[in-house]
Amino acid sequence: MSDRHWEARGTFNPSPIVKGTITHLLYRAQGRPDALMTPAGISTIGKALSLDGEHFQNRRQFIVPEEPWEKYGCEDPRATFFEGKYYIFYTALGGMPFGPGNIKVAVAVSKDLETIEDKHLVTPFNAKAMTLFPERIGGKITVILTAHTDEPPARIAIAQCDNIEELWDLSFWEKWKAEMGEHVINPLRFDHDHVEVGSAPIKTKEGWLLFYSYIHNYFGGGERVFGVEALLLDLKDPHAIVGRSKGPIMVPEEIYERYGAVPNIVFPSGALLNKNGRVDLYYGGADTVCAKASLNLPDLLNALIPERRVDLVERAKGNPILRPVAAHPWESAAVFNPAAVDIDGVVHLLYRAMGADNTSVIGHATSKNGIKITSRDAEPAYVPREPFEKRQQDGTASGCEDPRLTRIGQTLYMAYTAFDGKNPWRAALTSIAVKDFVAKKWDKWSSPQLVTPDPVQDKDTALLPEKVGGQYMVLHRIDPLLCADFLDTLDFKKSRLTRCIEIMGPRPGMWDSKKIGIAGPPLKTKKGWLLIYHALSLSLSRSTSAWARCATRSFPAGRSRAATRCTCTTAARTPWSALPPCRSKNSSRFYCPKIWKTDMRRKVTHAEAVAVFFLHCVVGIIIFFGWLWPAIWPLYITIITYTLFQNWILGYCILSKWEFSLRRMLNPKLRYQYNFTTYYTYKLTHRRLSTRFVQIAGTCFLTASLGIQLYFHTLPIL
Repeated sequence: MSDRHWEARGTFNPSPIVKGTITHLLYRAQGRPDALMTPAGISTIGKALSLDGEHFQNRRQFIVPEEPWEKYGCEDPRATFFEGKYYIFYTALGGMPFGPGNIKVAVAVSKDLETIEDKHLVTPFNAKAMTLFPERIGGKITVILTAHTDEPPARIAIAQCDNIEELWDLSFWEKWKAEMGEHVINPLRFDHDHVEVGSAPIKTKEGWLLFYSYIHNYFGGGERVFGVEALLLDLKDPHAIVGRSKGPIMVPEEIYERYGAVPNIVFPSGALLNKNGRVDLYYGGADTVCAKASLNLPDLLNALIPERRVDLVERAKGNPILRPVAAHPWESAAVFNPAAVDIDGVVHLLYRAMGADNTSVIGHATSKNGIKITSRDAEPAYVPREPFEKRQQDGTASGCEDPRLTRIGQTLYMAYTAFDGKNPWRAALTSIAVKDFVAKKWDKWSSPQLVTPDPVQDKDTALLPEKVGGQYMVLHRIDPLLCADFLDTLDFKKSRLTRCIEIMGPRPGMWDSKKIGIAGPPLKTKKGWLLIYHALSLSLSRSTSAWARCATRSFPAGRSRAATRCTCTTAARTPWSALPPCRSKNSSRFYCPKIWKTDMRRKVTHAEAVAVFFLHCVVGIIIFFGWLWPAIWPLYITIITYTLFQNWILGYCILSKWEFSLRRMLNPKLRYQYNFTTYYTYKLTHRRLSTRFVQIAGTCFLTASLGIQLYFHTLPIL
């Protein structure tokens, strides 16, 4: 890299733009530390070319510091072709040490992406991540930016003008900043989080697609997690959010995202829409490299738009399909975690069963359609037989837990968790001939063998139904990772699993952030092995299910034995859970009626809560003394009905669509920021704990006044 010292430390945060058949990639290039300028190294903007959007050549410096306001670096370009010219917005660093006063937005203008014809300082205030919409909206030139990134709270906002020159006019920004509150788009979920604009918006039929950076716990409160999320803005009014992702669609997982100059960062900075309906998202990894990820546009839009979200999994209407049987002591307490195998059109279920003594055994049932049980055995199909699965001390659980079935040829293998109540949970394996299994010859089960090492807690074990590279693939879990090992034989008398070859693990900041575990053996499909897994979230403390697609990949000779035969990589993984719990006992949320699915929500500030409290006090006094003035009875009855309906049924934060339209008509500048959902939830977690109590106190005071009025005055009159 001696010939390119200007990018020796890092090349990241790329912005692609297509010109003809060539993809031009503009990126932040960070040079070696310069003690005379900045210890971190000066940042400039480089450019590279590609025919396929993935392999880039001809790298060179494109934008370098020339003006006083960019003397200490040019960072994070975002390029847009607009009305015959290329506008490249970037972060200009005008002083040291870096701070709000010297971090601003600038723009470079080019006619051909070969030379820069003009440069301008854009914002007179602290801002970053500005990008231009590729066409006028309602006749207006439109940009989106992140204001006050270094003097929080940062705000994503829209700015519109008639002429492009206004974007570097001081008077334009002075007027805009005075009214900035009217232009803000607020996707924040919590006040300790941070957001920043990512890619230039992409126009779709449903709205403007915007990828942005969402940093969870940026200002404390827990582990900081850099994620990529997406918004869908209204085509005619980009202030309005018409759809959004439920959480991050990307978090740092790959080596080049987790390790680098600044570890554990994925930062979206550009995106391209291909003709085949694929969106290529370009991002920076660990402030060191440029990377690309691809998404299917229809699938993404379906996930963003509430009305188009579909349940990936449909629960059986006859649930539960198995219940404990009081007449069977061995399954009188619980029956759960079943394994299934289809043999000649009959679905056989082996399930974990527990009695009053907390001993787990395996029960057996059959079904023709997998839902309606046609037969169920009165005795267990499998019971603890070896010391490692029999109770070693009184007062503890023990036994054979959570079976997983794999058929290979004419043999049926059952992996399960063995627990003796004293040692860690370990995985065990047994087998039976298919014909003996169908005949219910349960005494034909082979002697179980421990699969995993003694001192290690290892669960969720299953076999792949096919050999890979001539070896058996054994899946298992050593918290918090889902692992694999490859074996020549399934005889574990001589040796057990010795390796944890990582397949996938928890994703920080996502629904599966704490730990994961497989539901059953992978299912073979045309696109890879489909693995359904369950997971636990650090934030929700509940278990949900989803799936991942794993692809086997062969390697040339000359590597380790495992690599020579095969390895397993995760080719795709759901960003959200496919089967969340129906109800959550620990979640402080309630669900509003489904008929209000066109409603919207927003956070309630503390000042609003206080104002509502005093308003309720006034209304309560009117209600209490209302009997003195019969003429105003219709008025205060109307106030009672509407206020209670809004507070107790819809919640303070939920405004119906007609009400918002009325308020907007009275005040055209009124802009509430909403998050659309199918079932509108109101989380009882606001900006301050006191806000919640103020709201509750106001409503309780109002309700008490109503009760007193009805009891002492209205009822006697009636």
